[in-house]
Amino acid sequence: MIDSILSRLKGVRKTGAGKWLARCPAHNDRSPSLSVRQTDDGRILVHDFAGCSVDDVLTAVGLGIKDLFPPRDPPPKGYRPRLGIPEHRARDLIDLAAREATICALVVTDVIEGRGTNVADCSRARRAVEVIDGIRQEVNHGRHR
Repeated sequence: MIDSILSRLKGVRKTGAGKWLARCPAHNDRSPSLSVRQTDDGRILVHDFAGCSVDDVLTAVGLGIKDLFPPRDPPPKGYRPRLGIPEHRARDLIDLAAREATICALVVTDVIEGRGTNVADCSRARRAVEVIDGIRQEVNHGRHR
């Protein structure tokens, strides 16, 4: 999965275990501004420090958001979701919270390491905190399994 993404990028350079920098395909990138990272659970995180959205980056290389996630396990045999009730599986909520926490961690790491951030990065981190709070509220109201 990661090889499929990296092979479509230019100027790829490994920066650590499961971490790469590359030139962003969504804009005329002269020096690498695109961070690509594979998490322990197989998810791929993409962040352009120049401000291009993940959708723009993926579109430029002919991929979609689904290509950033490992294949999901099929539902258990006999599983039928209850219609009309806003339920989420606990695993899905944990996965979402972990993804949003990773976004916050990336922004904080940039600040700590002196790389700086822009308004879009800070706004995305704030949105991540809001999503995590929404998950907390949903769990507190028992709308999960």
